[in-house]
Amino acid sequence: MKKYLIMFLIWILSLYCMSADFTVELRDIVRFGRQNRENQLTGYGLVGGLNGTGDKNKLAIQSAVNFLNNFGIITNQSNFTTNNIAAVIVTATLPPFARSGDKIDITVSSIGDAKNLQGGVLFQTPLTGADGNVYAVASGALSIGGFNAGVGGAGGQRNHVTVARIPNGALVENEVPATFIKDGKLELILKEKDFALAEKIKKAIDDKYGRNRAMAIDPGTVVVDVPHSFREHPVTFIANLEKIQIVPQGRARVIINEKTGSIVISENVRISPVAISHGDISINIGRDDNGNIIPANGSSLQEIVDNLNAMGAKPRDLIAIFQILKESGSLHADLEII
Repeated sequence: MKKYLIMFLIWILSLYCMSADFTVELRDIVRFGRQNRENQLTGYGLVGGLNGTGDKNKLAIQSAVNFLNNFGIITNQSNFTTNNIAAVIVTATLPPFARSGDKIDITVSSIGDAKNLQGGVLFQTPLTGADGNVYAVASGALSIGGFNAGVGGAGGQRNHVTVARIPNGALVENEVPATFIKDGKLELILKEKDFALAEKIKKAIDDKYGRNRAMAIDPGTVVVDVPHSFREHPVTFIANLEKIQIVPQGRARVIINEKTGSIVISENVRISPVAISHGDISINIGRDDNGNIIPANGSSLQEIVDNLNAMGAKPRDLIAIFQILKESGSLHADLEII
């Protein structure tokens, strides 16, 4: 554990040392067009072929009766005494610009009391969007990626056996219309909403295509007036925009995963001078004349790394310290716990 802590803190140190000229391409931080987005699909279906590990309740049986009735096979619930079927919810994400005939991955989740979906086959299941229209149809053999086995009172389980995936398990039937340019304007939607970043994007586009070519409407939207020479060739124009280099402007942020003990710290996180005492850990943090963070007994951020390692700090200790720093107002960043 200590080895991973050392590697993590060294990585944090490297973030502080990154060049201010680090750039990314525009396509990595925006999406082009308001309609250029993913859409969530959901469907209710049945899984068959289970080896006695399916639902014992009447939900799956009733669904199976309705399923067979649709094929003209008249039956009733009394004819079903097996638990080889399971009621499931099927979910998928329809990517932007998906075309009829494309295949997408799906996730299948049991909603009854099935013990295991291993070996099951999903029957044909329509997948609908939020508007109630069917956009894809799913079916196929389930891939569990886990097991649940037991012999003589002893057993073992790996991963969730009541959730499965089917790669390329759904066939796109209907397309979502997408429009790039409307009235000669192209909207750039920022993935991270930020006023400064929107202004940087506007300036970069103006520098390439001329003054007042772009306008930052709000921290999440930049509108570009498409040059007349490109209005008949929107793909070429967007391809050129994608390659524009932008200096990223991320928010100061600390993200903590309490379950795994993982911590991610963005480059521009700042800490005010503060004294920290947590269990057996005690350290003072100040600033030098240039505003750089220094410990009371050192001259660089590396000293903080060395001190924490020498004190045997663990990831859980760091999580607690960050929470206290945020509550005290000494940590100048958004603290997100997931």
